[in-house]
Amino acid sequence: MAGPQALRSLVSLVHLFKMSDPVRMRLLSRFIVLFLLPAILVAAPMPDALLWGANGPVDALVIDDSGVNGISRRYYLAGQFDFVGPVMGSGVLVAADPAQPASDRPATVLKGINGRVLAVISDAAGGWFIGGDFSLADGQAQSNLLHVFSDGRLDGNWSAATNGPVHSLLLFGSQLFIGGNFTQVNGQPHRNLAAVNAVDGSVQAFWQADSNGTVRALSAAAGRLYIAGDFTTVATQARAYLAAVATANGTLLAWQADSDAPVRALSLSANLLYIGGDFVTLAAQPRAYLAAVDPVTGALSAWNPGADAAVHSLLLDIPGSLYVGGDFSLLGGLPRAHLGALDPVTAVVSAWDPTVSGPVYS
Repeated sequence: MAGPQALRSLVSLVHLFKMSDPVRMRLLSRFIVLFLLPAILVAAPMPDALLWGANGPVDALVIDDSGVNGISRRYYLAGQFDFVGPVMGSGVLVAADPAQPASDRPATVLKGINGRVLAVISDAAGGWFIGGDFSLADGQAQSNLLHVFSDGRLDGNWSAATNGPVHSLLLFGSQLFIGGNFTQVNGQPHRNLAAVNAVDGSVQAFWQADSNGTVRALSAAAGRLYIAGDFTTVATQARAYLAAVATANGTLLAWQADSDAPVRALSLSANLLYIGGDFVTLAAQPRAYLAAVDPVTGALSAWNPGADAAVHSLLLDIPGSLYVGGDFSLLGGLPRAHLGALDPVTAVVSAWDPTVSGPVYS
């Protein structure tokens, strides 16, 4: 191939003229610019994002073609790294159980997501919907959204795309609700909130709801879609960081439980909607970063464990615990470094204490 040959020629010439001779070096520079550089740029293959890499600078590389022990070629690397392995990008499929037989794992592994993954949910059929801030996956153009089959293959027939980051996803029957910081879905105007067909990704034009700020969390039940984020209006009506719209068509509902700062997490039980975020007041009452409201009326619950810093993530494990992640070091008045668990009824802090060294976001 012309590209590799040109590169080898360049290396040879550099060694040949490795001397303090200004005349020869000027001639070499002209030769490189006029002949070798165009050949390298045009003919050299593009780097393969799916090859192995290191997690730090590589300062030296030696190739051994001696064929020792029947291995035709070895690469020796040295540098400022402590891991060498496949370059997986920002998303990777792993086994939930390390003991799972290899035969039960997907034959194909999604690779090469070239940006941030911000939301992942099950498609209820063994596959996954993935949202974030990216433009490529498996070498294919994917604008912030994609669907992966249960066998790990990218779904090439699923075509939802946004023009900005997707922060939250929620599967509700045949609808996939999308929240984030965008103004278009599949080229149609939808500001920060939209619904697409879960089967093929086509946008549901009849479903109209919008907000004036990023939508970061979604939850739904009984015909209501609860939305949370950085917004202060929904459908041009005042809603401070928390609102509810109809799952059927996106119409804004009268339900209201305003916060004094962004809401970042939602988790729904049969009779309470748990809320986490940056706030210290919710529904005009003191609530430090954690609260619960009635999902039907929006009335504030007496449930009030509190934290000493922002809550970014909530996960309800019915009937046992509400898991809480965030920036905090205290939860319910007890030391809990960024991750803890609460009783969803009494708000008592669980003995479970994993002690995480940094903020938990999901």
